[in-house]
Amino acid sequence: MSYCKQPYLVSYHTRTANIHVHVVNTLVGRDGKKINRDFEPIGALKQLNKVLGIDQKHNVRVDLEKAPLTVTLLSPNLKSSWRTRAMY
Repeated sequence: MSYCKQPYLVSYHTRTANIHVHVVNTLVGRDGKKINRDFEPIGALKQLNKVLGIDQKHNVRVDLEKAPLTVTLLSPNLKSSWRTRAMY
């Protein structure tokens, strides 16, 4: 996300049971051009995980360790199975 030097406003709501934050910023860079937002959801998730202390790579490794070793595709046209976690 290319917002690091952009002006922004943060509003934190605590008056209801739904505690949440609004972040408002501009989508026009200092050079007058529109900021590219194509990867905004990915960048936002990475930053949120960082703030919350979530290690996404670690969680994926743990989930793969718990996964069964054999996965069979249920599609009638595709009759194959994988026998290693690395092939997921």
